[in-house]
Amino acid sequence: MSTMLIVCSPVLWLRYGGRALALTWATFWTLFGLLSGIGEGADALGVFLHTLMPGLILLAAAIIAWRWQAVGAVLLFLGGLATLALFPWASTVMGLVMLPLPGVLAGALLLAARMLTRRATHADEPG
Repeated sequence: MSTMLIVCSPVLWLRYGGRALALTWATFWTLFGLLSGIGEGADALGVFLHTLMPGLILLAAAIIAWRWQAVGAVLLFLGGLATLALFPWASTVMGLVMLPLPGVLAGALLLAARMLTRRATHADEPG
């Protein structure tokens, strides 16, 4: 029985790592908001509004990042930074790890993958 070693380029690790982190982060906050709204006994509109902030916005940024990497990366990066302003507890150590850090890190990974891809593409051009 043989084992197969799969070697991926660093760009793929950055791209898929950023996508996985963004999607996990956004899904967590969407589900957290949904379940919190239901747990608080809110009506349908209340649950939707509770979920919308920040979950669905972050989920939209993650989906945009999947299709348009550079735009989505900037949105994730800015979304992560915006949580510092919107949620005061995000500046604590636990809050930093849960709210802004995953978005900023996912955005940075996707931007790094984009930059490496562009550099490799332009390095092959003559002149």
